[in-house]
Amino acid sequence: MLSISQFSKRCGISASALRFYERKGLLVPVERQENGYRAYSPQQVVEARFRCPLGARRWPRGCSRSRSRTSTCAA
Repeated sequence: MLSISQFSKRCGISASALRFYERKGLLVPVERQENGYRAYSPQQVVEARFRCPLGARRWPRGCSRSRSRTSTCAA
């Protein structure tokens, strides 16, 4: 199981965005631990990348976003 911090780093989505998507019912953690912490499965990383809009994810190193909202990535 992954904590919200670990999950955030793996899928490139901020923890606050993950909490927002949870409130909206779009991406719910597999479980809540006894201490209330969210626990995600590694398989949910793929789901998060598919469901969450690109704008919520961090841009990969070498990529930039132009004013026309398109991205350009260095090869």
